[in-house]
Amino acid sequence: MEFNEVPLVPPESVAERLMEFARSDQLNLYPQYGPLLNKLSDYTGAAPESLLLTNGSDQGIELILRAFLDPGDHCVLTKPGFAMFQQVANAIGAEVRGPTFPLEDFRFPFDEFVASVQPDTKLIIIINPNNPTGSSVTQEQIQEITRHFPEQPILVDEAYYEFTGETCAGLLRELPNLIILRTFSKAFALPSLRIGYVTADPEFILELRKIQGPFDVNMMATVAAEQVLDEQEAAAAGR
Repeated sequence: MEFNEVPLVPPESVAERLMEFARSDQLNLYPQYGPLLNKLSDYTGAAPESLLLTNGSDQGIELILRAFLDPGDHCVLTKPGFAMFQQVANAIGAEVRGPTFPLEDFRFPFDEFVASVQPDTKLIIIINPNNPTGSSVTQEQIQEITRHFPEQPILVDEAYYEFTGETCAGLLRELPNLIILRTFSKAFALPSLRIGYVTADPEFILELRKIQGPFDVNMMATVAAEQVLDEQEAAAAGR
């Protein structure tokens, strides 16, 4: 099975930081998330209270779908999409609806997608770029979708953001129904440590915290994530 793993390992400084932490006197303590949230705030431009660390973006998907979907509800997603969305919906007893990418070019079927959203749609999901087709949704299309559905929650999965540089993060302040999901598994090459994050309106982040365990993200993951963000910042400063 192909997991889209990055063929390169993280910088050596990540392993060194992990070894340093393993030899420290902190292994007997519960995780502290403040330092990483502050670094993520600098990286994303979102306030720390708008960020939630998750055990991989898979947990982010599960938390968000469980927050909005009950048995018998439905969400909308262009198919094929990342399998975790269908898996969680099945577990809830909810349905995943939506159009299929056209086989001739796998372009995002914008008109069909908009038409598939109904007044009782509980969650609109956009994967950008899509996994597994690689199809992109333009920022103009995302903005148009948000204009069509200002009252319905819209989740944009940006797992591959670092490869494309395309993000709708700039819309978060004006659109409280927008939710962005990202991961450290792809561009940052940390899938084994399972760490991702949700960016959203602070009130929604508080709601997600109610259904997430208090220490679901381990400290080894946060230490590695802090270091790769430090490396990213240093690389940007050296350009």
